[in-house]
Amino acid sequence: MEQEINGKVQKINEEDYEIIKKIEVDGYMKAVEWYQENYDCELADAKEAIKSIKEKYNVGSNDEDEILAMYNSNPAALQVVKWYKETYGVDLKEAKERVFEVLNKNNIAVGGGSGSGCMITILIAITSTLSVLCLL
Repeated sequence: MEQEINGKVQKINEEDYEIIKKIEVDGYMKAVEWYQENYDCELADAKEAIKSIKEKYNVGSNDEDEILAMYNSNPAALQVVKWYKETYGVDLKEAKERVFEVLNKNNIAVGGGSGSGCMITILIAITSTLSVLCLL
């Protein structure tokens, strides 16, 4: 079967076509859930299958565009990471890596690097000092 996908005619089997339509209509996570239920597989396997089909046929939204749009509407990188984690069903580490990769690629300086680590260290030091003073 030949179908036009993203303005390009491609040969595609019926199974992949059904999955592509699911991705386009319902989005990535719903497609993963559907795949997992219909193919009785683990979540990780379903994610990999959907990701593979997205890449093979270049379907679905470009997560880079979505990340940039989300960052432009809410320039708090951690909120974008949280959104990405929930939207794409990935763990926190993977979400953070992807969001920061896109932001860095687009020359967007993101705070929260060593400065936030220093702030946490200072807060721990103050808390420890106060705890010791309370014991005296």
